[in-house]
Amino acid sequence: MKIQKLIEEAQNITDPRRQYGYLQHKLVGIVVTAFCAIICGAEDYEDIEEFGKARKEWLEKFLSLPNGIPDKDTFRRVFERLNPQEVAECLYGWLEQRDCKGKTVNIDGKTICGSKNAAHKAYHVVSAWVSLC
Repeated sequence: MKIQKLIEEAQNITDPRRQYGYLQHKLVGIVVTAFCAIICGAEDYEDIEEFGKARKEWLEKFLSLPNGIPDKDTFRRVFERLNPQEVAECLYGWLEQRDCKGKTVNIDGKTICGSKNAAHKAYHVVSAWVSLC
């Protein structure tokens, strides 16, 4: 799959953060880094941060990361506020380039029970896989 297509699709996601003041990290960089990390097996925001730091040089080949890799809390805050429908459309748009003729792309989302507390909203997990039909 072409990473450039993922970047193009990620640019269609509305940035939920305030647009005045100083934003240290671009939304596309946050989203693409997280998607790449999840594809490589990241299971939580700490894993995403570690993935980004370990592969920063590779990510900088196609992403603008002027302030480096965001920390785990930044990833969490952004993903808590993203519109799930826009994220799904981004993933569908990226997966459309694949030759999935005769195959089905399944996307499943769940909210982790008991993960909500006073400090943050509940955590959500999204899984995607291709099956033959």
